[in-house]
Amino acid sequence: MTQTTRDNIIYLGVALAIVAGFTTYMFWGEGTTGIIRGIPDQILWGIFSTPGIIALLLEAFWKFRRRLALWVIAAAVAAINISVVAFAYHRRWDPPVLWWSIPTGFCMIPLFVVIKRILGSDCGGPAAHPPGSR
Repeated sequence: MTQTTRDNIIYLGVALAIVAGFTTYMFWGEGTTGIIRGIPDQILWGIFSTPGIIALLLEAFWKFRRRLALWVIAAAVAAINISVVAFAYHRRWDPPVLWWSIPTGFCMIPLFVVIKRILGSDCGGPAAHPPGSR
């Protein structure tokens, strides 16, 4: 698979995740209240940020895609982001988007350093040493 094809598949996956998030919220809102309501900022941030963060993670560490550790880390990062969004929505906390973006950006830097150390180590299962690599 070429680099541009891989990038296009990742971008398409992010776009589909965002559309699925909007559609799910629309049907849920219409089903529970009978009207399609506006999307709260917390939910909107979760819909945009979670697929974006996972796309950045997969883009940066695509060469480790066969390692279970990458998928476990991606699932944990998505779960943490979704739980923070759900907590903020439950508490009706509505800060400006800049207050969501700054901590997320600062948290991504150490996250990438830690992931690089985890995936760059030699303890990673069969994908760490494919047949014929030694």
